[in-house]
Amino acid sequence: MLQRIFIGYFLVLVSILNQSCINNNSSGQNDFDIVILNGRVIDPESDLDAIRNIGIRDGSVRLITTKEIKGQTAIDAKDLVVAPGFIDMHQHGQDHENCSYKVMDGVTTALELEMGTADIDRWYMEREGKALINYGASVGHVPLRMKIMNVPGCRQIKGPVLCPFAIRRIERAQQLYYCT
Repeated sequence: MLQRIFIGYFLVLVSILNQSCINNNSSGQNDFDIVILNGRVIDPESDLDAIRNIGIRDGSVRLITTKEIKGQTAIDAKDLVVAPGFIDMHQHGQDHENCSYKVMDGVTTALELEMGTADIDRWYMEREGKALINYGASVGHVPLRMKIMNVPGCRQIKGPVLCPFAIRRIERAQQLYYCT
């Protein structure tokens, strides 16, 4: 079952990439690498929500049709939804385990855009060739500031704090965490 879900979500990534594929009546309807048959195709961009067959060749969607099509590999998507992959724009967990769960939820792209990273080149190199899904990150001000100031992590402060901006003493009843 998990394999079928993974295949379904993987194919979601390639299933609806080209708006011009809809109603395309190319002559090579039987020479697809992969066909997804009888799936409920949902495409928010074109408002398509109907049972269709999808022909994929060379990793790209070439045909979305109601007609019968054949290919080297056929996937019966009856009672399944075939849709573009979802994009998670606020994803902190960028490891294999987190991405496995994302795939099962239909997410095909996870972006770390809140905190980001200080070393964007290293961040991408660590994931290259290993990721299950598409990924991306921003350069974040907090990790960059920590790197520039040679601060390995955050420190815990208890008690009164001198606020350098207001130049006044602030009493804190709770613990305060800060990154210098």
